[in-house]
Amino acid sequence: VISQISEKYGDDAIYKDGLKIYTTLDMDAQNAAVAAMQNLPNYYTDKNGLSQPQGAIVAMNPHNGYIVAMVGGRGDDAFNRATQAERQPGSTMKPFVYLAAIQSGKTPGSIVDDSPVTFGNWSPKNYENDYEGNITYRYALQHSRNVAAVKVADEVGMTKVINLAKEMGISTLTDQDYNLSTALGGLTHGVTPLDMVQAYGVLANGGIKVQPTAILKIVDRNGQVVEENSIQEKRVIDEKDAAIMTNMLESVINGGTGGNAAIGRPAAGKTGTTDDSKDAWFIGYTPDLVAAVWIGDDYGTETLHGITGGSTPAVMWGQFMSNALANTPASDFPVPASAQSAISEGYVNPAKAQPKKEDKKDEKADKKDDTGKTTDEKIKSNDKPQKEEVTEQKSNSSKNKKSKKER
Repeated sequence: VISQISEKYGDDAIYKDGLKIYTTLDMDAQNAAVAAMQNLPNYYTDKNGLSQPQGAIVAMNPHNGYIVAMVGGRGDDAFNRATQAERQPGSTMKPFVYLAAIQSGKTPGSIVDDSPVTFGNWSPKNYENDYEGNITYRYALQHSRNVAAVKVADEVGMTKVINLAKEMGISTLTDQDYNLSTALGGLTHGVTPLDMVQAYGVLANGGIKVQPTAILKIVDRNGQVVEENSIQEKRVIDEKDAAIMTNMLESVINGGTGGNAAIGRPAAGKTGTTDDSKDAWFIGYTPDLVAAVWIGDDYGTETLHGITGGSTPAVMWGQFMSNALANTPASDFPVPASAQSAISEGYVNPAKAQPKKEDKKDEKADKKDDTGKTTDEKIKSNDKPQKEEVTEQKSNSSKNKKSKKER
């Protein structure tokens, strides 16, 4: 905040002219963010005396754009990773793919073939190099299936996906990003945590984008208001489509790769991890708050030693949100009548072809085991133990915004 004001009005205005700055920060939420950062591992100390990996947390009220908490790293450096670090987003880009498909008339129950495919000289792979055949869009996003996401992006068109992401708040996309690897987060420059919070905030706010702000007003020594921020909002997606997408992202936490982010109240979100294990994310929201957690090495040289978006970032996000919302009553995401039918779809994958000879007794037992499960548990029951789909692109350094693009 100080650097922003200093750039606009000069240092003297702050330190000599007695400007008073009223911010949007909520100290309970800020303290919760600081506490959540204590979960970061310590792998080494860099030449500047900073512990690596670094991390960032930023949280915003999705209805008015007020930034209620922001931690831009740990240590004494001035680099704010929450607003300045452009890092590869991994699978946190997938919601834009599926949202574009929803806008084109698809539903959570639409089917995509999770099978090998090649585009030019690129053959996207799933994390465990396995394939599941015909699966629903809900299942594909819930379990972060890479090949399915690329196929959906190919069908809907990357122009629509990129334009949608830009409209929702991603400011770092370039003309070089209009390719299928972007569906898995392989970007030219990466994204900032604050941009991702604004974009996911659109979903939390029923399709309306609000401009993030950390400053309420600035008053001079005479009590005159020098600057006062008003809410800037614009509808960028339909309320129905936002509700359907939110419902699909709830399944990510309820039985998908984001299980560690469960906080005992309605929440939606997405995990993200780069294939070189140098960036890990969890971005999610409730009806009242949207937050992003990022972990990575500042220099892009060290891996995260097995940390994925579904592990430490999801745990940090859950801890932060639980504490930040401790005094906020839980509430359900609003669902307009136009979305009621769609949100009931996609919980069960198409039946797989069965071998000709099958043990009827085992089949009967399998059916019995499935009785009484929730819808999200049913879709999970045919899946292997949860492992996040690591996406197929390399991360770039936080402080080097001109990294070489892969694929």
